[in-house]
Amino acid sequence: MGAGASTLEGVDKAKLETLQTELSKPVDLSDLAEGTDAKEEVKKIRALFIESGLDKVGSDEIKAEAGKQADCADVTDDGKAELTRLRGLLAAMKAKADATTTETTTEPTTTETTGDANVVEEITVQQLLEKVDEAILTHKKWPLFLDSNDSKPVAAFLGYQQNMTIDAKKGMVESSIKKTKSIEEVQEEWRQLASKSLIAKSQPTAGFQGAGCPLWLHMGASATDFKGKYSAEGSKFPIDIFSCEKMATEESKQKFVTEEEKGPVDLWGKDFKVILTSDFELEDYKEFLENSIPLEQLKVCFLLYYLLYLFISIDLNRE
Repeated sequence: MGAGASTLEGVDKAKLETLQTELSKPVDLSDLAEGTDAKEEVKKIRALFIESGLDKVGSDEIKAEAGKQADCADVTDDGKAELTRLRGLLAAMKAKADATTTETTTEPTTTETTGDANVVEEITVQQLLEKVDEAILTHKKWPLFLDSNDSKPVAAFLGYQQNMTIDAKKGMVESSIKKTKSIEEVQEEWRQLASKSLIAKSQPTAGFQGAGCPLWLHMGASATDFKGKYSAEGSKFPIDIFSCEKMATEESKQKFVTEEEKGPVDLWGKDFKVILTSDFELEDYKEFLENSIPLEQLKVCFLLYYLLYLFISIDLNRE
């Protein structure tokens, strides 16, 4: 799916987030105050189905709900039975989605490999590790994940993993805005992190040193200028770092380490890889990043908005 064909097209995220509040409400209606008009509550949920855009991109079950009369003319009683049914439907969908999430944390999902490395893929967070491997092994590119969801699921996941983390926005602010560090100092800090990721020490004193580790380059909501400034020619943090193929070569690896850091019996770490994340939306990332980092050398994946995943993917009749 190309950048111009996002499942998010036509979806109102604000309405979707309002609909999210309905997911945790009790099915038995015990939260309703005395005198509350249940039929008005039904109208509100039906309106959200339609106004959020789920009538166009939702699962068949959700499209059917979005197709019901918004004025509740079909509800001939006080609306409590219909509200109970709707809340039960939402609760069941959330439970099935959460169960799927739990299962896929231990059993990787299997999806069809996209043949074109230049196509932006929409994925769920459950596919994250699978897509890291696919980008590297199949496309020979480092993955760039567009982590624009409010919950930042990729950043949350990587934050608990063993890796070396480069906060590109922080380095840019320190050296180009606050001027508390020079550009050369920031470049050297980043180079040292890359060096630690690359090397497998013969006598490790920390867990990551035995096999190297991933280097997480977090762009955040910034377009830090690597191409023209931080990784320009002569930089201590060469532009090679963005190329999966180059970083597989001795020549490029040596640019990031010193003789003191990699001894004669130390090896290159088998767990080294680069994972990039950006907070930019699917429709915006290219405009902001194409002059900052070599996008053509990266495999771009977009994290599907969780609530949209829930409503377009979960079919209660499918095992």
